Amino acid sequence: MLIVVNIAAFIIHNLQAFRLIVAILAFISGLMLNSWMAVRALQYLHKRHPDSGLAEESNQELVIVGGMGIVILISAITAWFCYQGLASDRELPNPLTFIVGVASIVFPVVLRALFTRAIGPTSVATTPDPARLV
Repeated sequence: MLIVVNIAAFIIHNLQAFRLIVAILAFISGLMLNSWMAVRALQYLHKRHPDSGLAEESNQELVIVGGMGIVILISAITAWFCYQGLASDRELPNPLTFIVGVASIVFPVVLRALFTRAIGPTSVATTPDPARLV
């Protein structure tokens, strides 16, 4: 426990140096989580609304490119908020940082439960074939 406290004190003392690194890692984490969410949303679309225009084979490329654009935008906004939240070591922990941290932990758990309930558990059989999506 003492080692963790010392590491945390070191990071807080050198917060400006770690601020950009933490924001970049938040962006990468956001890309991973949001990409998973987008794949599950696409699976939901194909399972629940197969006759929708967005689910048609001819629109797959447009849907994937648009979805990745949204994923990148959301991840960038999240990383920017993370960067802004770490602006001053004197203001940590602040309510915004705490709320966003808790939401970041709860959000994936809730999404997994919702998608599992709506379309079933993730398996190789339910994952879209990447060659078919292009």
